[in-house]
Amino acid sequence: MAQHFHQGQPQLSISPLRPRPSTTRAGDWIRALHGQEDTLLTELVESQPPGEALFELETYINGLYRAYNIESQSVRVGQQLERLRQEAQAKARRVVPFVESIRNSLGWDVREFDLRLLKHIRRSSTLSLVLGAGVSCADPCGAPSWPALVKELLQVTLDRGLERPVPISEDTENIPLHASREHAGLPLQSEASGATVVGSSISPDMQAETSRTRRVRFEQRTVREYTDVERQRAREIIRKIDAGDADDEVLKDGAELAYSLCGQHLFTYITSSLYRVQRQPSAIHRAVARLAHAQNVRDRRNPGYYPGWDVIITNNFDAFMSWALTDEGVPSAAWAMRGEELAGDPNTFALRQGQECQWTQSVLHLHGYTPPRLFLITNVRFVFATSQYTETYSQERPAIFRKVMNEYLEDPIHVALYVGCSFADQNMNGLLETAIQRAPGRYHYALLKWPRKRRGIVPTVEELRTEEQRYLAMGVRPIWFDDFAEIPHMISRLE
Repeated sequence: MAQHFHQGQPQLSISPLRPRPSTTRAGDWIRALHGQEDTLLTELVESQPPGEALFELETYINGLYRAYNIESQSVRVGQQLERLRQEAQAKARRVVPFVESIRNSLGWDVREFDLRLLKHIRRSSTLSLVLGAGVSCADPCGAPSWPALVKELLQVTLDRGLERPVPISEDTENIPLHASREHAGLPLQSEASGATVVGSSISPDMQAETSRTRRVRFEQRTVREYTDVERQRAREIIRKIDAGDADDEVLKDGAELAYSLCGQHLFTYITSSLYRVQRQPSAIHRAVARLAHAQNVRDRRNPGYYPGWDVIITNNFDAFMSWALTDEGVPSAAWAMRGEELAGDPNTFALRQGQECQWTQSVLHLHGYTPPRLFLITNVRFVFATSQYTETYSQERPAIFRKVMNEYLEDPIHVALYVGCSFADQNMNGLLETAIQRAPGRYHYALLKWPRKRRGIVPTVEELRTEEQRYLAMGVRPIWFDDFAEIPHMISRLE
């Protein structure tokens, strides 16, 4: 708030960028928006404080799509549903130019309104987060960046090839044929222990056999290596990464090369890389976790306690977000695909409350999940290489992907804040572009670093529009910052 002095006494005034309903002309806003009075709407936009005007406009757009969602649940005829959607779109398009006009006039300062609006949305437990690699790369976590991870995977597979636990031959020579057949899959089940026990009793080859157990030991062996041509490719990609010449296509080629050698077992190497040197959650993870505690939301259809975030969606494999939530004492569950099913991994607080747990902060791992403890990864679906993206998303989308898109990112009444994301996934970007076309005026937000050093100079409206254009086409409004160290504080402002 700003201070004004009147008759020698300081008085507080409301910031003109504070999102709130109009306090002086509420009736006029209703007439202008719902009565389609453009002249009155123009006058209100020009005369009212920008925070109030933007709030009235954003609330109106949100109400249009919320009403459509409610009506669509009772309408079963496709033509009627399409008519309702088109009506909502037309009404939203009418006010979008007014929104853009105000935002352009605010320039760099519009980020102040956006942060305050997101605070309002989060307090209603309807704000989701989408976390990218930058969150885990941040201090003090320091997880490897995309180029660093690709380089490390190529280097370790060049040095060691694909290593797998193989049973020691002298331990398996005397195992009866029927027992070895029955336990043929044991090497995959015993990677963590290094040994397993094989028992034999009744067999199809014998009427009966005295029950016995035999200890089978395992040792790590290289079972597959690159060809000479592949080795040369791997070394060339590493050279480009070291020289800073590796673009996205080069990195994708490196990821594909490592995956072609290791398949699902590449996840083991990735896990080792993520949890090396006793990494801890980053300051961003901690800031997110502090705002995940339950809050009493009274203005929802079903009032009660809800988690601080509608949902946390992450593109990362690691469990640092869940780790931070546990340290904060927040009941949470990490979700990922196990085979064709969506499976959850609740933390200790969620397990302790059991069936009595009224709310849980969900963390959806879109591309796979691997915690630092012993964890069977055989059936955990993870997406790392281009071929995996193609295989996963060109066919029927996995359940977790459908949930993320249908319930959050493509649903116009839900808002997401992207943190640490590069927007390099063109497939996902295309889906976001489709979503904004279907729901004009309904935007997500992203914390993004301004691409140049400002040195205290405020960018012009033209500069802002040039940099924003790519993101606005995807339905994402940038909230600019100058230094990555600002992110934890910006998140904390949403409390």
